[in-house]
Amino acid sequence: MAREIPAQVLRYLAGACLALLLDMAVVTCAIDIGLNIVLARALGLAVGLTTTYLFSLAFVFSPRRAPSLREFGRYVLVQSLGTSVNYALSTLLLFWAAGDRALSALSIVVGAGAGFILNFLFARRTLHVPGSER
Repeated sequence: MAREIPAQVLRYLAGACLALLLDMAVVTCAIDIGLNIVLARALGLAVGLTTTYLFSLAFVFSPRRAPSLREFGRYVLVQSLGTSVNYALSTLLLFWAAGDRALSALSIVVGAGAGFILNFLFARRTLHVPGSER
């Protein structure tokens, strides 16, 4: 069991990086077309959260049960703490960035990093069957 955790962290990080890239692209495009920062950030987080869920099921954890809308709802619920930390920090920093693209991207990365550890721990507890390696 102890051996599987570092491998899971690396795979989860790969999925989180993919989610982060999609999140940044959505936020950047949404702001460019005139959506306000708060809505743009919420949309980006929704895309990122869905990406990490699907990636985690496919490549990171040995799922406890077959994927379902109920399972996704449970995942979203337990991810809400890390996602809230991510959202609050990145949104605050986006206002501080005042439209600077590099600082805006950095704002999203900082928020994502802060939520990553919490989200990994919660995802592992929610989706993974202890003792089964992937």
